[in-house]
Amino acid sequence: EICSSNNSCQMLEHNITVSQVKSNESTEDEKMIRKDGQEGNISINGSLFEREADRLLDGLGPRFIDWWRPKPLPVDADLLPEVAPGFKPPFRLCPPNARSKLTDDELTYLRKLALHLPTHFVLGRNRKLQGLAAAILKLWEKCHIAKIALKWGIPNTNNAQMAYELKCLTGGVLLLRNKFFIILYRGKDFLPCAV
Repeated sequence: EICSSNNSCQMLEHNITVSQVKSNESTEDEKMIRKDGQEGNISINGSLFEREADRLLDGLGPRFIDWWRPKPLPVDADLLPEVAPGFKPPFRLCPPNARSKLTDDELTYLRKLALHLPTHFVLGRNRKLQGLAAAILKLWEKCHIAKIALKWGIPNTNNAQMAYELKCLTGGVLLLRNKFFIILYRGKDFLPCAV
């Protein structure tokens, strides 16, 4: 456009100059955000992950302080009560037209999903796991999978016996059992205590 007066031309030039300066500043700021943002996003996501996992584990029991893996600190299952008063396995009812048994594809999917979950409990004793079973049932109201790590260096631990007792107490599906982890799925037929 052709400027009608000197003032309007100067205003137009000033606006163009200011907008160019602002756009240059914003691109430099965006570059700084991108450089710092990648590292910043990782720490933010990590802290968000930790906060969510801590919130999930709050109220389940005392934490295991000597945890050697990344945070959050899991619940120390050995400090939970051996016998929970009034404990009984949950009532289970499968939805209509659904099978309670998992297919191989569902098992594979759940195992892959469990790899990225935080560890919920750390266990070192073989028997008298009613307190842990009660905590698992409470966890299953918020999360479908319970991931239990086995403590290292404790003599006479038997992960097969631990897994069998937990499966009987909770009625869950055993997804994985090895010398490091026991992973239990709540099952399709799980009903929360409130129901």
